Amino acid sequence: MFHLMLGLSALAASWVILFLPFWLGGILQAIVTIFCRRWYLILLPAILSVVCMVWSVLSLYETIGAMALAIYWGIYFLFLMILFTIIFSIKRFVLRWWMAKNL
Repeated sequence: MFHLMLGLSALAASWVILFLPFWLGGILQAIVTIFCRRWYLILLPAILSVVCMVWSVLSLYETIGAMALAIYWGIYFLFLMILFTIIFSIKRFVLRWWMAKNL
């Protein structure tokens, strides 16, 4: 029973570490998309993600493998693109509604 409890705590910690970029990257992408008007600031989460991807490939390539890293980062970039599209569409809709209301 002890080894099961030890294994479950390690598994829970690995889930937190695996999904930490999704939480932080998603929050950063949402904040930047809502509040920034310059296009190069909107690319900031993607640039930080590329830096993290290169670091993870250099450090984890031998233990995890290229396919697992490619799947993980592919899903992550897809998540960022979908989040950006949804938030940008909502922002554009709200701004158009606000402009129509004030005219």
